[in-house]
Amino acid sequence: MENAADALRIGAWVLIFVMALSVCINAFGQAKTSMDAILTYNDREYYTSYIEENAYKDSSGNLITQRTVGYQDIVPTIYRAYKDNFRITFDSSTGITNVFRKYNTATGGYESVNYIDLEDEKISDIKVKKNNSGDEDITLKEYFIRRIIRGDDGKFGDNRDSWCETQLGVEFDGSGLYNKINTTGAIFKESVGVYYQEERDTGYSEVPKSNRTEKRVITYTKI
Repeated sequence: MENAADALRIGAWVLIFVMALSVCINAFGQAKTSMDAILTYNDREYYTSYIEENAYKDSSGNLITQRTVGYQDIVPTIYRAYKDNFRITFDSSTGITNVFRKYNTATGGYESVNYIDLEDEKISDIKVKKNNSGDEDITLKEYFIRRIIRGDDGKFGDNRDSWCETQLGVEFDGSGLYNKINTTGAIFKESVGVYYQEERDTGYSEVPKSNRTEKRVITYTKI
């Protein structure tokens, strides 16, 4: 009788374990579905908006996709540049040659830059010190993007602006990108390519492909 009772207890525990395992697997499945939905929504511009227009490839064999956009598409992309590791470049046809000015230690002066790239700037996530309790919480990266887009309208309006510019080693254009691209009827072609950061300078890397960092390059040309 004792053996039978023990067997029943073991069977009951096994059944409970199987039920608990089933609940966990189901929960993980639902979590994955929810996460996929969130990621798809977060990156919906690239999952749903791009089409292979001419299906041509760059010199590295990467397929370049294109679409026609306006300022309302460009501005959100710029805000995502640091989060998603984009390199955003403005072609000479846009007339934008001064996204910001970067200090050159070799020449001792500032030089115009027509692109945005985290890899080059290496800006920290340090928080900008608040002057009072009513100030917004913002990082140096966020300040950098805000000033690029809004120009002088993105300033704090106090001595923190000069501190931020010193930390960044840059000078910003007063009018900002928004005012330059938000012109009546302005339409741009957006071309997207991809490369590995480790291959940027030499075109070759000993780092295994699975461990390389993929960089999306977005170029805007005025139509």
